[in-house]
Amino acid sequence: MEDSNNKQTAQIIAQEKSRYFAEPSDNQMASLMKNPQVKNIAQVRNTIGDEATKAAVYVMVDDLQKSIQLTQAMTPFQIDVAADIICKEYYYLKLEEVRLCFVNAISGKYGKIYNRID
Repeated sequence: MEDSNNKQTAQIIAQEKSRYFAEPSDNQMASLMKNPQVKNIAQVRNTIGDEATKAAVYVMVDDLQKSIQLTQAMTPFQIDVAADIICKEYYYLKLEEVRLCFVNAISGKYGKIYNRID
């Protein structure tokens, strides 16, 4: 069951990623992240939908874990769960704030990363 859910999630993410991240000049997510009228993840979700918003956060989490070169990378399922938690628990943050948090983590502003992301 978990395998079919993982495959389905991966397909949705691939579709949404290609849809919203295909062309930097035509990037809807980049414009939403920088748009001062878009206040938080909840508004992004209302604008482009749950799955597309989750896909954007998924890509950010995946980029984070790749950037810090974990010895044991997160599985697609773990990334999906992390993205889901961020969207549900931190809906009041802007996508740009989530990205900034990840950039700060990569640069070591939150301390040393001990080969895992919790």
